[in-house]
Formats: sequence, structure tokens, C-alpha cells
Amino acid sequence: MMVPVATILIVLLVSSTLLIMAGLSTSYAISVDNGDCGLVVTASDKPVDVSNLKPGDNKASYLIAENTKATPLRYYFDIKKTGSLEGFYRGLVGNPLDEVLQITVARGGEELFHGLVNEFEELDMGILDGHESQQIDITVHLSGPDVGNEYQGANVTVRFMFRSECTEMGTLDVRKFRDDNHNGVWDSGEYEISNWKVYINGEEYKTPVIGLQLEPYTYTVTEETRSGWVAGTDTSRTVTLEKGGHQVVLFGNYPERTTPDGNSLTVRKFNDLNGDGVWASDEPEIQGWPVTIDGKQYTTPVFLYDLTPGEYQVVEENRDGWESTTDTSVPITMPATGSRTVLFGNRQRSTDTEKTTLTVRKYFDLNGNGIWDEGEREIVDWQVFIDGQEFVTPVTIELEPGAYTVREELREEDGWVATTAHEVTVQLAEGENQTVLFGNYHEEEIMISPESPALGDILPRTGGLSPYYFYGALLLLAGILLGRKKQSFKP
Repeated sequence: MMVPVATILIVLLVSSTLLIMAGLSTSYAISVDNGDCGLVVTASDKPVDVSNLKPGDNKASYLIAENTKATPLRYYFDIKKTGSLEGFYRGLVGNPLDEVLQITVARGGEELFHGLVNEFEELDMGILDGHESQQIDITVHLSGPDVGNEYQGANVTVRFMFRSECTEMGTLDVRKFRDDNHNGVWDSGEYEISNWKVYINGEEYKTPVIGLQLEPYTYTVTEETRSGWVAGTDTSRTVTLEKGGHQVVLFGNYPERTTPDGNSLTVRKFNDLNGDGVWASDEPEIQGWPVTIDGKQYTTPVFLYDLTPGEYQVVEENRDGWESTTDTSVPITMPATGSRTVLFGNRQRSTDTEKTTLTVRKYFDLNGNGIWDEGEREIVDWQVFIDGQEFVTPVTIELEPGAYTVREELREEDGWVATTAHEVTVQLAEGENQTVLFGNYHEEEIMISPESPALGDILPRTGGLSPYYFYGALLLLAGILLGRKKQSFKP
């Protein structure tokens, strides 16, 4: 893509010292070889006149860098001197103009470079997301105290060079689990810990972080340390993301015991899909189900330490639509040292095939894809309405054949985001059994989903480079006439 110099001239040297002469209006100052990445650079449509720059002057303009493709790219900006003419006044031979001419490059109010033209080094401009554009502000300043008559008639020719590298993102998961057996491995039955702070190259997130898109680079992932908790794994991990690669970082923690040889009680609940009273590896854990221990209420899973030795009664709540596959009330004897575990199994009550039933369930949609994937937990006690009648999940009821409207309670103010339609209509035929599933995630727990902000708004733009190159050259021939009159400069 080529742009006339006259148009670019304002943009480029952004004023001052590197300006285009009117006589060059028919030549081309910007040449961009787009390659495969999609970078296009255009100049301001309002040229800046620096044909008679005087000491103390500031001239400013800008360029627009745009990614015309949907995939991210990383780009670089450089300024190279290609020629110059020294000034001359009454026998005084001037120095090269680029040794006194200052340039400032900024973007979005952030100063990226300020110094002499001959000190400029290539700037890593970071990532341009798909179809994103950025304005690059350039200001040229001719310092009064440093410039005398010997610079009259001096000029400098520079080249503005842009190159880009196509970037294919990798993805990173960061998750945390309760390491109950202290072995540093996420074993079956150990539940996930949400809302725990972690840091990726210093940027704060909360677990679980699922499918975070990052450019290829090496990242340090660190977990928050909390009083009363012991790390069962390293608290800081370094991972290297390859182009298109995927990495998973797991942190394990367990509660610190107040006495080294005390006792512990664990109470957990599982969805006994086959009804055999045994927790199989493919049967999900049920979290948030009320249980009582000697009359005091908790919700599963329960982990208690250093209880007074003696007799305890552990009782689970009974619910319509569910049947127990284990005892619902379990007596235990807590020793002075040692552990006890109580497991409650439940499954949804089977229905007569001649009856017409409707089941409504809700799940925590970790990856925000609107599908109940393996490993995503069930949400209980969430209000739902069937033709206006209130229930709490999970619910299975017998109904007459016909059409029913099912909707879930919205909790947007509490940070919950629905990933499925929050209201559906079902048509039940005679003897039919239908299930309605609602998916939600909490915005404080799921940091990245398909609808999340672009990476550039989340993570510092530092990282590795893609092997694809594209060079765009901005050629700016600027002739600077630093005063034609004797009084322009004072010795």
C-alpha cells in the first residue's frame, strides 16, 4: 500500500525536524508490504509544515497502525537516518541535525520514547488484536539553547520502518484444589477451590482461570498465600507457552491443623448415578447440600479439624425428587487423633414411565460454553419457576401433558452470568420425561471466556515472537530549513 509523501509528511515526522518538502508531493513516502499479518500504517490527513523550523519549536502529528485481520499480530517501529546535510553559516560548519533534533513517540498518553533522533532504537509496540487500530503520536522538538547559526540550511533524511510478526496465541489454565491427602496431586474426590488469588506475570486473577489466551512466552504463575492454609504444591510455577499450545498449572492447598496430631472429620456427598451406594470415579460430587453435625448446619463438602473426642451424629437433608442410596444419618465416634469420613450418596428418584415428569437442574459452567461438561459441578438451591410456581434446583415433578414455561432466577447483581437461555418452553407429551438444564458462571471465578475482553486489556504485552515477518517501510524525506535570515539565530 502506498501513500503520497505530501499526505504522509505530516504524520510521519510528526512535525519538526523531519519534514517533507512540497516538491516531493508526487513521490511516495510510505510503502507497506502487508505480508500475511494484516498491518497497515496510514498518516494523518492534516500535514504539518516544518519547512522553516526555529529553535524552541514543537511540531506534532500522528500515524495510525491498524490490524486488518482477525488474528493478533505484534509490531515494531523504528526510525533510521538515511542521509543528512550539515548546516553552514559564515564559515561555521554545523554538526549533523539528528544530534540536536529531539523526537517523542507516544501512544494512548503513554510516552514510549523521548530523546535525540540518533538515539532512537526499535520499539516493541506490543500486540495489535484483530481489527484493532492504534494512534502513534510523534512530536519533534528543536531545542533553542543547543542550536546556533551553524545549523542554518541543515536537513536530515530518515526512514520510518514498521515490521510485524504474526502471532498465534496459546492458552493457559490455572486451577486450585483441596489437597486432602497432602500428596500434591489432584486426586479423584478432591474438590476445586474457587476465588483464590493467583498472579500471572504480576497480573491478578482468581481461580479457576480457564482458557486464558496469551501470546507465546514464558510466564511465572504464583498463588496467594493465606493464613491457616498449607501449600501442598509449589506456590510459584514457570511455564512456557508455545504458539497454539496449552498449559495447565495446578495449585494444591490444605487447611493447617492447630495441633499436629489432632483429629479430622470429612463429610461429602456424591451423585450416585448407578444407585449402588459406592462413589465411582465417574460420579460427580454434589456441593452445597445441607448436612447437620450434632444439630449444627454445614454444607457439603465439610472439613473439620480438632474436634472434641466423643460421639457425633451426621445427618443429610432429604429432598423431593431425590432418593438416598446410603444411610441418611450416620453416628461416628471421633478419636483424639485420626480421621473419620462420611459419604452420602443420592440419585434422582426414578419415575414411572407412564408418568409425565419434568426435571430442572443447574450447573456451574466453568468454560462458559453453555454445555454441562465433565468436571463441572451441579448448583443446588437455586430458584427456578415452572409456570410461575417456585422450586429450587434440582427438582423433578410430575405434571400433566402440555406446555410449560421454565425460567431460572437471575442473579446478575451478584456477579452471576447466564450461559444458557434463562427461560425456556417445553412441551410434555403423555408419559414423557424431559430435563431442562441451566448454566451459569460467576464473573469473579471465571476470568476468561469466549466473550471476555481482548488479551491486551488484561495482561502486559511482553513476550516471544512469531516466526513470520512483515516489513512496512515509511520513508520520510524531510528537508529542514532552519532559518534563512541572519537574525534567525544568535551566536
